[in-house]
Amino acid sequence: MNNFVTRVITATIFGSLCLAGVYFNGAIHLLFLIFSILALKEFYGLIFVDKKPNSIALAYLAGIGFFILNALVLYASLPIKYLSLAIVPLLLLFINELYQLEEFPFSTLAKKILGIVYVIVPFSLFCALGYLTNNGYHYEFPLGFILFLWASDSGGYLLGITIGKHRLFERVSPKKSWEGLAGSILLGLCTAYIFARFFPETPANVWYTMAVLVVIFGTLGDLVESLFKRSINIKDSGSILPGHGGVLDRFDGLFMAAPIVYTYLLLFL
Repeated sequence: MNNFVTRVITATIFGSLCLAGVYFNGAIHLLFLIFSILALKEFYGLIFVDKKPNSIALAYLAGIGFFILNALVLYASLPIKYLSLAIVPLLLLFINELYQLEEFPFSTLAKKILGIVYVIVPFSLFCALGYLTNNGYHYEFPLGFILFLWASDSGGYLLGITIGKHRLFERVSPKKSWEGLAGSILLGLCTAYIFARFFPETPANVWYTMAVLVVIFGTLGDLVESLFKRSINIKDSGSILPGHGGVLDRFDGLFMAAPIVYTYLLLFL
């Protein structure tokens, strides 16, 4: 099976799973909890190559604990004050370093916390997009985010590969071009137009602004992940998605865009 067919099959299965997950209240948390665990595993596996799993177990607990508490606040209406419980395993990370006999303990600690901030927090805020109003779960915002992100990738690829000449950030990603970014914005806005027609209860300018934010910060997220991979000299973060790499590779745009879009909608919706 050639690489193109593999990519198409993987994209179809993965895309269908994501769309089904964001449509149903509750399913989004379960699906993205799985993605969070896989992405955190990839991240820690890449930066802690020589460490034993039990030495970073507490970091997993802190990250996954935060995601689950956030999900319970959103889905089960757990009082938001219980999110403060997530600080306990985070503080234990500091205490735990006293017993690890590390040569550079704060460097290790910073990497553990970075994994939570880089992976878990954005996934949690993405799920929170569906709960921005006070009357239950609304799938259109996480769905819009996902489709804007995919439109950005597709538009950037199609225009970049055909007429892309001016490099966007050659030091980090030699293939990305300004023309590709224009294609991302164009297809993103076209997708936002469709959403504005299907979901008129949300003002059209909100969809357009959301699409532009997803494209710009999604592109920056892609570049940041490329910088991360270059710094440790790897091509893909993993191989769990045949033809697409790892979970970090597939959601690189979300990690930067989700916090920005959530903040925008929270303030201006």
